Amino acid sequence: ASPKGVLPKLLVYVATAIYVVFLFPFMGIKYKRISRYCKMLYFVGEGIKAEEKYYFYQFREKTLQKDNIDVISAVFAYWDAKTQEWREREVYCDAEKPLPQIESGDYVRYLTQSNFIVQYEVLVKRAYDFFEEYEEDEEDEAEGTLDESETLDAPKAPETDGRTRSAK
Repeated sequence: ASPKGVLPKLLVYVATAIYVVFLFPFMGIKYKRISRYCKMLYFVGEGIKAEEKYYFYQFREKTLQKDNIDVISAVFAYWDAKTQEWREREVYCDAEKPLPQIESGDYVRYLTQSNFIVQYEVLVKRAYDFFEEYEEDEEDEAEGTLDESETLDAPKAPETDGRTRSAK
C-alpha cells in the first residue's frame, strides 16, 4: 500500500466515526418523536373510544404533553344536575394539526380515545352563551349578593350527561 492511499482512507474512517457519533443523538430525538406519534395513532385505531355530547367552552393555550405528544387542551362544559353546577371536561387536540372549528357555546358530539379528540360534529351552533352568564354574575356581585329568587337558571342540558361507551 502506498503512503498516498493511507491518508484518504484514514480521513474517511475518522469522518465516518464522527458522523456516527453525532448521528445517533440527533436522529434518536426525531425517531422517538415519530415512534410515539405512530404509537398514539395505533391506539386511536385499536383502543376503546368514548362518545360524548357537551357544550364547548374554550381552548386552553398552554404547553402540555400527553403520552409525550404536544397537545392543546379543549375544554367542554356540562351541567351536573346532581351538584347543580357546571363541570369541565378537558380533552386534547394534536398541537401540530389545525384546531377544530368550534366556537364557545356550541353543542358538540365528539369521539375520544385516551382523551384525544378523534372526531367531532357540531350539533347546535351557539347553543349556550357562557359569557352572558358570567357578565350577569359580575353585575350582581357589583350590586351585592344574589337572593335565592335571583339565582341563574340551569341551561337546557341533554337528558343524560352525554357519555356513551363503544368498543371497536
